[in-house]
Amino acid sequence: MPLSYLTFGADGIALSADGETLYWAPTAGRYLFSIPTARLRNNGPTSELLAQQAVSRITQKGVSDGLETDSNGFIYLGSIEDNAINIFNPANGIVTVYVRDPRIGWTDTMSVSGNYLYFTVNQLWRAPGFQGGVDRRIKPYVLFRVPLANNGTRTNLQ
Repeated sequence: MPLSYLTFGADGIALSADGETLYWAPTAGRYLFSIPTARLRNNGPTSELLAQQAVSRITQKGVSDGLETDSNGFIYLGSIEDNAINIFNPANGIVTVYVRDPRIGWTDTMSVSGNYLYFTVNQLWRAPGFQGGVDRRIKPYVLFRVPLANNGTRTNLQ
């Protein structure tokens, strides 16, 4: 199979803990983006132009799938390249590795409940489309959980 680029669109999306910022990331891209949610709620005659101008490329995050946030304001990002979950801290702009394990292949679908981050490993890279028509996925599929950093909890936006 010839080498090629991933052609997926944006798959990671999360609101900041205060609901004031929307974060998103293309799966095949290397950057995390944001926009103030006030720009998305504006319905004025120039709202589309103002929204486009307000998009920020925040940081490099590597190839990732899935985003989630917690009450600390941390943005959790899957890291396909590192078999890890990383954290972006908007307060200082730094991405750090939070948990790394060889079983964490292609993190997808994150969710917070209580003081835990839950996530799946979708094994997409083992699917026939990536393996010359051979299905190399291994069952059972796994749901992982890790404690949130700094005793974080689920955000409750009203």
